[in-house]
Amino acid sequence: MNTDTPNTSTNFELHPRFAVSAERVFSALATADGVKGWWTLHCEVSEAVGGQSSYHFPSGGFFAVMRTLRREPSQLLEWECIDSKHDDSTGYADLRDWVGTRILFEVRDLGGGRSQLDFTHFRLNALECADSCTSGWAFLLNESLRGLLEGGKGQPLG
Repeated sequence: MNTDTPNTSTNFELHPRFAVSAERVFSALATADGVKGWWTLHCEVSEAVGGQSSYHFPSGGFFAVMRTLRREPSQLLEWECIDSKHDDSTGYADLRDWVGTRILFEVRDLGGGRSQLDFTHFRLNALECADSCTSGWAFLLNESLRGLLEGGKGQPLG
């Protein structure tokens, strides 16, 4: 586990377990085909450390651009948000509040074809969008990603 967790009360965490291998979980998180199966159909994914990936949600008027900070196949993926924008209709004072936050996906092999995802979105709980963003992550990881991995069909956002 990553020990660099400044002000942990502001971090949002989830720890779903899946009945699939760590390799399958990682592939769903770190490749364009995987992301399109559970998060958004509108993305461009760089698989290189230092590379930039963009994720667009036209129906919600949101986008995020992430720089990959770390990538250890089947184990760890870490992003830093370098650009983002919520839809003007949210009324948020800071429409770009994700910028500077980090997202960490740590995948653990539990044996027997099972794995656990330890997900942290650093500083998310301190942002104005916290309520909608945390419920979004909960749905996306617990429902959509699970559906893709265990049932073959996720519910990516448009």
